[in-house]
Amino acid sequence: MADSSTTPLAGIRVADLTHILSGPYCTMLLADLGADVIKVEEPTRGDHHRTTPPKKGGESAYFLPINRNKRSLALDLKSLEGHALFLDLIRISDVVVENFRPGALDRLGLGYEALAAVNPRIILCSISGFGQTGPLRDKTSYDLVAQAMSGSMSITGEPGRMPLRSAIPAGDISGGVFGALAVLAALQQRERAGRGQKLDVSMFDAMISFMTQLISPYVATGVEPPPVGSGHHDLAPYGTFHTADGYIVITAAQGQLWPRLCAALGRPELAAEPRFVDLPSRRKNVAVLTEELERILAERTTAEWATILDEAGIPNGPVLTVSQLVQHPLTLAREMMIPVEHPRAGTFPITGYPVKFQERLPAPRPAPLLGQHSREVLAETLGYGADRIEELLSKGVVRVTGARDQTTGKV
Repeated sequence: MADSSTTPLAGIRVADLTHILSGPYCTMLLADLGADVIKVEEPTRGDHHRTTPPKKGGESAYFLPINRNKRSLALDLKSLEGHALFLDLIRISDVVVENFRPGALDRLGLGYEALAAVNPRIILCSISGFGQTGPLRDKTSYDLVAQAMSGSMSITGEPGRMPLRSAIPAGDISGGVFGALAVLAALQQRERAGRGQKLDVSMFDAMISFMTQLISPYVATGVEPPPVGSGHHDLAPYGTFHTADGYIVITAAQGQLWPRLCAALGRPELAAEPRFVDLPSRRKNVAVLTEELERILAERTTAEWATILDEAGIPNGPVLTVSQLVQHPLTLAREMMIPVEHPRAGTFPITGYPVKFQERLPAPRPAPLLGQHSREVLAETLGYGADRIEELLSKGVVRVTGARDQTTGKV
């Protein structure tokens, strides 16, 4: 196992006020890189994602992967003592990440000015649907809304059909990724400036950034990009095709890829066919081209075609199901599914970190139980004495799990 003291973010402490996906994804990335992420949760329920089915061992399958490597402090921020305790945590932290609706932290008396007053070096990263400023700052948003209003759904799906969202929650995840990137940049800037700052990350803005390759052609031509399914607005052949037993994606639109594809398919004459001889002709006749290719591809299995096309140097790939993906040799070789032992869920494989460092990152720790590390954080991180900790527990300001629950008597 790698030494956690040598990780990229060793020594960086993050007070994590996030819930559901966009914020937790941001802090997951920071925790994976070695930051000490303390997930501050409401004491009775915690992160709303804890209750989302499906579950294993009573633990949400959605919650477990994106909250690995974090410690849980179950704390009532609305109480005076909880408020003061959180400010004690801020005094020794580097970063706060939150994804409440704009203004919520200010109403708790924990806005940027209040945090910076006790720690001028603190960095506050706020992730929201539409940003901390602007005409829609107070509008409720979820991933679906971000995808719709960013224009992404208008170009996703088949022509003439209802707009579709990406099954991958791109709105939430883009907010999380840009949030983590912003935190890393702010930490570097703090080294020069000597002070922290507040960061405003909008899921709407993040999705617009993802739309760059669709927006720019519109700006250049004034032509509204239509949905093209798995195809491409400018390239052909490019897309998903039926095989004898499934689907394969192929892109062979440019340079010598098209004649090489025709040769690999056993139909070299197609390369010189007037309807397909060059890219403009193939785009104009893309429906006919697709039908012709699918007639040929239906003669063999996906695996057979993949072998043939790989040998010809044609970009291709099978359309894997999730069950196939998690067992795929490449997934396992790249350590992108890592089994983690959770105290309630048991062995639970989670997705790995997608960047491989020369110095390996430590094996991931399981997502915490609600309040699992409350006592540890108070005693070891904040230096509270045993009597003070017991007082906070008895008042319900802090909750501990993993031992007998103070309010219910259950473990």
